[in-house]
Amino acid sequence: MNQRKAGVSLSYLSIILTNLIGIVYTPFLLRMLGQSEYGLYALAASIVSYLSVMDFGFGNATVRYTALYKAKEKEPQLPYLWGMMFVVYALMSIIALIAGLVVSYHADILFSRSMTMEELTRVRLLILLMTCNITFSLPLTLFESIVVAYERFKYQRGLQLLRTLLQPVIMIPLLLLGYKSIALVLLITALNLCYLSANVWYCFRKLDVKIFFNRFDVPLLKEIIQYSFWVFLIMVVDRLYWSSGQIILGALAGTSAVAVFAVAIQFKNYFSSFSTAISGVFLPKITSLNRKKDLDAYFIKIGRLQFIIISFILSGFIIFGRSFINLWAGENYDEAYRIALIILIPLSVPLMQTLGISILQAQNRLKFRSILYLLMALLSIFVSVFLAKLYGGMGCAVSIALSLILCNIIIMNIYYYRRINLDIPRFWKEIIAMSLPIILLDSVVFLLSKQITLPQSWGLFFMQVAIFSVLFLFVLYKWTMNPYEKSLFADLLAVSVKKRRR
Repeated sequence: MNQRKAGVSLSYLSIILTNLIGIVYTPFLLRMLGQSEYGLYALAASIVSYLSVMDFGFGNATVRYTALYKAKEKEPQLPYLWGMMFVVYALMSIIALIAGLVVSYHADILFSRSMTMEELTRVRLLILLMTCNITFSLPLTLFESIVVAYERFKYQRGLQLLRTLLQPVIMIPLLLLGYKSIALVLLITALNLCYLSANVWYCFRKLDVKIFFNRFDVPLLKEIIQYSFWVFLIMVVDRLYWSSGQIILGALAGTSAVAVFAVAIQFKNYFSSFSTAISGVFLPKITSLNRKKDLDAYFIKIGRLQFIIISFILSGFIIFGRSFINLWAGENYDEAYRIALIILIPLSVPLMQTLGISILQAQNRLKFRSILYLLMALLSIFVSVFLAKLYGGMGCAVSIALSLILCNIIIMNIYYYRRINLDIPRFWKEIIAMSLPIILLDSVVFLLSKQITLPQSWGLFFMQVAIFSVLFLFVLYKWTMNPYEKSLFADLLAVSVKKRRR
């Protein structure tokens, strides 16, 4: 239990630390690399991210089946399971290597119209280096999964934190010495291999893991593939949604457009990770809620709490996002504000309904959602190609937003209502009622900010954010929160006051 508690604490610490490092480190990286070089790096990373799906969800399956064998006292069979999975991973890594080499060799087919010869040469090299990272990493991820399956969370999460901290600590001096994106990729590869090698060492020396290759259980492999398929499909959809825009822009608009779009996507990542981390605190065992009335009440209860957090972050970004990006990344990235905003507004709806995914998992109904998301992602890519020709990064953002509205807001809410029998009308009735005071406040503050033009500085920015936060929390507490939410807020405030007094 102590391992689990420590794992949860370190997971949240990792999320906060990763985002904090990103916020502090990224503007330095942007300025030292320059817009074109950063665009090349982001483009290569987006292309190679598709190779990461060659994991095929086997990591999740390894954790599940290892834990299952231990629970059923079948531990003598584990070395054969791990041996089979290592062989499968090795085959996947060979496929990833071949795919990466083909993409690198034919990069000019995609990008010759928008890049110089020097940029093409550099992006080829970046793709090759990142492909090597994936190729060597895939077989070694087996050992990371074994560490997780044995619930050695302190070691595994601590190792992740160390890797996160080391990257900027080592890279900042290299950037100051004049090294660019190739050095960044080499460093990431080296740290990743050290991290995975440490897991290998831990498995053999501390867990006494043994691996045998003389038994290949085909029926078991088929079972694992069936289990992993939906995980794999979700991974593919995630890549289609959030990596395709950079590739399309790289082919049609050049590296600067890729850099701007990549910065916008980074804000989407911050937004999603904070929302998901907060929702995880309130997620119970959904399977214990059998009655429809209880399920509805909890879905709405968690949805309201999610709305409070998301509306605060989104409101702040709407009003202060442009100033922040100009101060943080520079005026060359001004369009990233509009791109991010177009994506974040519709994305806020599925983030409010993250409990719905847990309900689908508990009822074994993920198939519809997975297939729907795949179709919507493919539609989004098709529309992005057309709109990017006309509007660049804004076109890609509009395509993603339309897909989110159609898929996550309209179709999934109908599915939740018709098939899962959740009280969606009541959910939206409460969310809309909560939204009205916030929309009024945001509108007034936004219009006032347009009328008052002040010189931009970090001191003034933080002062404005602090004033708005107080106003927002007052409106939230006075006109939006119900008694339960007010009690949570009061408890949180009381804990903060006690800590300060100590």
